[in-house]
Amino acid sequence: MRYLTLVSAALASHCVLAGDSPWYEQGNFRPVQRLEFTLSNSLDFDRQNASVVIRRADFPVPDVHEMWVTVVDPNLPPYEGPSEELLVVQGGHQLRAESNGHAAFHQMDDLDKDGIWDELFFQTDIEANSEKTIYIYLGQNIRGWNEHYTHANIGSYARHLMPFWESENVGWKIWFANAVDVYAKRRPMLMSHRLYMENLDGYGVSAIDRDLGSDIQRVAGSFGGGAICLFEDPEKPGAVSMPRFTPTQSELPFRSSWNAGQISDTRYAYDVVVNGPVRSMIRIKGMNWNSGNGFYEYEQTYTVFAKQSYTASKVEFTTFSPEVD
Repeated sequence: MRYLTLVSAALASHCVLAGDSPWYEQGNFRPVQRLEFTLSNSLDFDRQNASVVIRRADFPVPDVHEMWVTVVDPNLPPYEGPSEELLVVQGGHQLRAESNGHAAFHQMDDLDKDGIWDELFFQTDIEANSEKTIYIYLGQNIRGWNEHYTHANIGSYARHLMPFWESENVGWKIWFANAVDVYAKRRPMLMSHRLYMENLDGYGVSAIDRDLGSDIQRVAGSFGGGAICLFEDPEKPGAVSMPRFTPTQSELPFRSSWNAGQISDTRYAYDVVVNGPVRSMIRIKGMNWNSGNGFYEYEQTYTVFAKQSYTASKVEFTTFSPEVD
């Protein structure tokens, strides 16, 4: 995954920079500190909804609550403010009238689940071979609903647990415990919760609402939209080892695309790392994988981004013990 380059960051007080670019305000939120970040796009084409990640280790103020962070693009037109009717529905957390820029949807994600944020994530547009300035204002700000453009969850579906993750354009779920199943929508929307909450078939769901789309491929014994494998025999480059097709699984008294027992064969555990609003992440642990030529365990993370039609995958083997002659 290619992210925008973070060039520089500086913390300054409002009084010191009073003569610089105007400061963002929103309702009664009038911050007195801000961080200035310069983002660089060195590519020769424009980037739309490009992902920006700022790690806590690179953040000048690492000990900060998420309610004290407001990401602002000073070049975007400010929000004019809500109507009285909208305020009745959305209440006190509704965004108020802005000046000098527009707040960007962002999230501060705790990836290792230790209760401390690890990455600040947001998206922005930036032209080819250019730089742009983003401000992060510090100060308690309770206003601004973040619209969800991604979703992730673990659901019971077709009698077994599986992870779901999706953008408004494309969704993914794990079938046969290891292989990715892909479904597409005819209109941008989040809808995977309907699949597992209403027991809707991935192929038949379009009969209910055509805009919901459909599964667009068959997994069966394949990799589907992607799966982990190993090439263990250099003499047989066409032979692959997969976690769900093992010597133990092959001894089942019936034909199956599933693993055997969770104690005797490969087993899996799923976790939701992040559930939106602008990126969602699923983590999969594969354990007790005996390929017949080695023993392996791994952690795999799938990430989906707002306004995008792809998912990113990262795999780390926690145990890698091939048999060596």
